[in-house]
Amino acid sequence: VGIGGDNVLVHLASANEGMTRDGVAAGGRRLAAEIRSVAASAPSLESLSLVGNSLGGLYVRAAAAELYGGGQQELGLAPNTLVTTGCPHLGVRRYTYLPLPPALHSLGGLVAGRTASDLLLRRTDADPRRPLLVEMADPDSRYGVALRSFQRRRLYANLRGDFMVPFGTAAIETGGWAAGVGDGRLVARFAARRDVVFRDVEVCG
Repeated sequence: VGIGGDNVLVHLASANEGMTRDGVAAGGRRLAAEIRSVAASAPSLESLSLVGNSLGGLYVRAAAAELYGGGQQELGLAPNTLVTTGCPHLGVRRYTYLPLPPALHSLGGLVAGRTASDLLLRRTDADPRRPLLVEMADPDSRYGVALRSFQRRRLYANLRGDFMVPFGTAAIETGGWAAGVGDGRLVARFAARRDVVFRDVEVCG
């Protein structure tokens, strides 16, 4: 989303369509390149907001690091708002809906390639450094620098019923949250917290 004066440009990114197996960093680079292209075609824009759903939320954060991770605004666009919905910020090693035995983690690559390694917090022989999502959680990393550059940061998570991205990983909540099937016992306690605004709304249509 780009904003210039009273005008808003909403762009639906397509850089990662059909290309989700080569890892979060690669997807972030493609998205950043697409954002640069859109910004160049609309020179009146003044600010940038990013919205990503599920894996797209990780792509958005990785793209933000490409664009703002050095503490500079290479686009000339002020970072306004970054929003993720149902995004597996903490990966899925502990946060699948049903517990996944560690012995099966190595098979993730057969299903989702390098992206599975990222989501399962696995190191690879080609990249023995700490897992990417651990790096992204470091406030001193370029991912942290980029995230802080946005005026507003919001994440949205389903407290229950999300089979793909359980609450703990989407809300960056540890404290006992794990496999979604076992989260029900924590829902009432979480909803009662003073710092929580809880809306139990069923949306149809």
